[in-house]
Amino acid sequence: MSAIEFSCVTWDKIGKDQELYYRDGSDYQRVDIGYKRRSKLQELSAGHAHLEIYEKVATSDGGLEFRAVGRGANIAGTSRVLFFIKLASNDQQRMSVFGIDDSIAAFPVGAFRFLNTTNEPLQVLLNESKGSVPARGMTVIRPDVPELGGFMPVYIGDSEDNVIFESRFYAQPRGRKLVIIRSPETPDSKIRLRFLSEIVVASQTAE
Repeated sequence: MSAIEFSCVTWDKIGKDQELYYRDGSDYQRVDIGYKRRSKLQELSAGHAHLEIYEKVATSDGGLEFRAVGRGANIAGTSRVLFFIKLASNDQQRMSVFGIDDSIAAFPVGAFRFLNTTNEPLQVLLNESKGSVPARGMTVIRPDVPELGGFMPVYIGDSEDNVIFESRFYAQPRGRKLVIIRSPETPDSKIRLRFLSEIVVASQTAE
């Protein structure tokens, strides 16, 4: 199997004031972590079971060493992974790392991917395309997108068909939009959404 491409995203202040690295074989490479956006594509040699993130720290003898601060499993059998990185309270692992299959086969161009981080199953109506999103699960919806792009109505409903969110999402033929659905902050408030948008160039679709 060839090397795995990956990108990273965080909504926490990670990597702003310190250099972070990932281990690739016996080498340590600077890792790019995008803040509220996808990072640039990076490469991890085949055969790695995990993405391991390190920081460089001083040793007692005045030298430097790499210390692990987070690790997340790769997605077996895929060519591209998107890693979500967040600060963790675990003293043994300062960062939690969670990856999803980010290949074009799993997440096609022109599609919307809904990631439901709540504990309730949800229903999505995007323009005239429907999809069910399991609790703690994902689904991909690929509506008919106009050649020049445009806004599409979206409705998110609960398991009892109550509409709990409605808006309009902008779609582009060469775009992919990841929609992360989060639980309300309070029982009386609405679900919260985060977005990761990407324009895919033709060369990236050749996997």
